[in-house]
Amino acid sequence: MNCGTYNGYQQHLRQKTKACDACKQANAKRRRDYYASNSNKVYEINRRWAAKNPEKVKEYSRRIFAKRKALKQENGHVPYTEAEVLEIYGLVCHVCNLDINIEAPRVTSGGDGWELGLQLDHVIPLSKGGSDSIDNIKPIHVLCNMKKGGRY
Repeated sequence: MNCGTYNGYQQHLRQKTKACDACKQANAKRRRDYYASNSNKVYEINRRWAAKNPEKVKEYSRRIFAKRKALKQENGHVPYTEAEVLEIYGLVCHVCNLDINIEAPRVTSGGDGWELGLQLDHVIPLSKGGSDSIDNIKPIHVLCNMKKGGRY
């Protein structure tokens, strides 16, 4: 095997073995070099994907923000998805116990019916020591979340 090269990294993938550190570094260098010489192309591809997938972009941004905040405050972070939260708790607001409209806008500037839209709430806010894990996340209406604020 050609460890320490991009071809070595590819061999690891084909053989379904864990890549060694030298191969990982070679692959990372190749990716950095490609981006350096094709940054405009990569930017354009990413921009088009983001325009076609706004919900995925919002979900990713929300997860990264919560993760960074939790790690910064040393509250703990366990990855989860919106689908996992909805599978466990359903589409019922944990504050007012009314159904959540999954089709409604999720932000106040989204148009009519935003009050009953879905948001994910940290039951114990990150600012109060709550963790960013599925145990501390529940579905909530946009309006209920605004009223609740940083309280629990």
